[in-house]
Parts: sequence; structure tokens; C-alpha cells
Amino acid sequence: AAAAAVAEPVVDDDGKKSTGKPKEKTKRKKGAEDQGDERRIKFLERNRAAASRCREKKKMHLQELQQRAAALQAANLALQSEASALVQEIQQLKDMPVAGGPHATS
Repeated sequence: AAAAAVAEPVVDDDGKKSTGKPKEKTKRKKGAEDQGDERRIKFLERNRAAASRCREKKKMHLQELQQRAAALQAANLALQSEASALVQEIQQLKDMPVAGGPHATS
């Protein structure tokens, strides 16, 4: 009786069992490839639109920050001017003679 030739599984370096035969790559059909291309094109279009929206949003945010900075600088300038005027007024009040004070003449 002749023994039937059965391929015994061989353990690869990765620890996986294989028959020792090289695996055949599966071929994609033309329609599947076209579908993949269409999906990629749609993905790229959506990505391009999202990137455009993101750039526009960033541009608007930057403009808002610049407007806010300008408003804060104007407010700061006004407050500095007011503080300077108050310091000047305080100095004028300190320089006034006090009625009934120690140097008052009767």
C-alpha cells in the first residue's frame, strides 16, 4: 500500500502554521478597483472641503483676536490716561494749603 502524500503543516518563524506553499495573492476585479478609486476621490474631496472650512474658521478666529487686541489696547490707553490725570489731581490736592491747619494764620 502506498502512503498518500499529505502536506504536513510547518510552523513559521512567526509561530503560524502553513503548508509551506506560497500563498496566492487575491486579484481584485476591475469593478472593485474602480469603486476603490471612487471612494478615494470622494474622500479627497471631503478632506479638501474640510481643510478649506478649517482654514476659513482659523482666519475668522485670527480676525476676532486682532479686533479684541485693538479694543484692549484702546481701553488700556484710556485707563493709563485716566490714571495719569488722577495722579496729577492728587498732587494738586496735596499742594493746596489746608484751612485751619498748623500753618494757618488768623
